[in-house]
Amino acid sequence: MLWPLTLSIVLFEVASFFIIATLWLVVAVINYLASEIVVTNRRLSLQTGVLCRGSLRTSLDSIRDVNVEHGPVGRALGYGTLVITLKGGSMHRFSPISKPFEFKKVVERQIQPV
Repeated sequence: MLWPLTLSIVLFEVASFFIIATLWLVVAVINYLASEIVVTNRRLSLQTGVLCRGSLRTSLDSIRDVNVEHGPVGRALGYGTLVITLKGGSMHRFSPISKPFEFKKVVERQIQPV
């Protein structure tokens, strides 16, 4: 009789999925809470992640471009990937960033001369 065996395999797969999804969500929340973004009239400082720490500290004069990338889920939930391109050509990606378009506007406002 295969019915009990099939049912237990399906239940195991469903439970495994929920455990992995919960762990992924916990890691994402911890990374989000551990992120720090500071924009002043002279500098930009970004630090994200806990285990895999990404950071960028640069003057606003060295920033060439600020872009936002996001998929349908990010668009619906209000987060995305921030892509900072420096004048030397190096690109730095930071994800997930809440309200990335607002952040982009703030940086561009600081870069533009008054």
